[in-house]
Amino acid sequence: MNRCQKLDILDRLIFIRGKYLKLEFMLKLDDEDATTIEDATARLAGRIEDIRTQLHDRWSGSANRTTAELRKISRRLQKVIRTIDTETDVAESILKAVGYVDDVLRITGRILGV
Repeated sequence: MNRCQKLDILDRLIFIRGKYLKLEFMLKLDDEDATTIEDATARLAGRIEDIRTQLHDRWSGSANRTTAELRKISRRLQKVIRTIDTETDVAESILKAVGYVDDVLRITGRILGV
């Protein structure tokens, strides 16, 4: 992958992390337990750090595919945020959001070879 593609992937990940932070803050403002989302956000931050430290390494896989998958997750996460904003029972939405972090880690693990 070239420099621009790597930066685009990193940008997507930072954008997704921002959505997780927003979700975390929403839960806290609603006096909901945000521990699960905090943990997911921390795992995502760890992967972003892994990627940051491996910027000069060779990444495998398709940049276009990776970016498209991250965009798809971002859209799904936005739907979860909207759902939580309008529902009183948020447990299912939180589980979906945590699952999306697992997807991000799987996708980025492919490009890093982990």
